[in-house]
Amino acid sequence: MFLAVTGAEALYADMGHFGKGPIRAAWVYLVLPSLVLNYLGQGAMVLAHPETARNPFFEMVPELVYWPVWLLSIAATVIASQAVITGAFSMTQQAVQLGLFPRIDIRRTSETQAGQIYVPQVNMFLMVGVLVLLFMFRTSSNLAAAYGIAVTGAMFVDTLLFFYIVRYMWKRPVWQAGLASAAFGFLDVVFISSNLLKIPQGAWLPVVLGGGLVVIMWTWNRGAQILTDKTRRDSVPLAELAEILKARAPYRAPGTAIFLTSDPDTSPVALMHNLKHNKVLHEKNIILTIAVAETPGSRRTSGCASSR
Repeated sequence: MFLAVTGAEALYADMGHFGKGPIRAAWVYLVLPSLVLNYLGQGAMVLAHPETARNPFFEMVPELVYWPVWLLSIAATVIASQAVITGAFSMTQQAVQLGLFPRIDIRRTSETQAGQIYVPQVNMFLMVGVLVLLFMFRTSSNLAAAYGIAVTGAMFVDTLLFFYIVRYMWKRPVWQAGLASAAFGFLDVVFISSNLLKIPQGAWLPVVLGGGLVVIMWTWNRGAQILTDKTRRDSVPLAELAEILKARAPYRAPGTAIFLTSDPDTSPVALMHNLKHNKVLHEKNIILTIAVAETPGSRRTSGCASSR
């Protein structure tokens, strides 16, 4: 049951990469009919031949096309992993943008689709993780316990996000958001509590990995907040800095200096350190704030202030 549910969920994980149109068309015209025919066919065969219940899918495959179907199943597994990979890329990008994760190399692979990205570090991490799981668990049956808690945990988080969307994005009352989420939440809690019994059999792994990611994100966010507070204490607003430089002009050195900043209203830290320790400015000093446009393949750059 979980394979069927999460298979559909994995399909929608690509929503941000391909848009709702292709996903809906693929589901209505290809995936849903295929799943219905497949599961009804397996059920009919098991009812007629109970001994095939141990492996109904491959038992229903004619011997003539057994190996081509076997190769197709391997290809389907590889294709299905794409949803995991793209989902990991998207979540990493969002974590970086929210300031919850260190900045890493995120490459745009499309000039028209914002969601089509490639993250080399995450791709390498996934490869190492798959190899570690392969040598640790060895068989899919051993991996079932870890799979169950990971999937049910992810579905429970989706339910929490659904409550947030109904309450704060759709502007519905709290009771409506709670009622809408309660049905999903009840099923999630039942499944999670059942899978918690499998922690000794391998369900501990996704719990440990999830906890490690939470620690990394909390540490990075807290450290960034501390650094930002310190930077603001050491800096002054640009308007105030301009008045200070007019009143007490420092020594001017030949050349041009460019100071980059992510805050358009605050003087760059590098400029403040230069004034504090060197007490010198170049003949031309440019303070530049770079804003990255949301449109893939383009960049929007704006200069916030300059002083001569």
